[in-house]
Amino acid sequence: MHSLLLELDPAKTWGNLRRVLTPTGDYLWLCPTHYREYDPGLPVLPTSSDEKTE
Repeated sequence: MHSLLLELDPAKTWGNLRRVLTPTGDYLWLCPTHYREYDPGLPVLPTSSDEKTE
């Protein structure tokens, strides 16, 4: 299987899909849109300028 995939996609772009490990231990291959649902990125933390002063 691996040889076939390399023959069909020598650049290893895999159709722009990304592998994601789910909480149940399964792997999913997701497009960029659905990948964001599994990896939303780092949270945005409040900065000192966001704090209200009284």
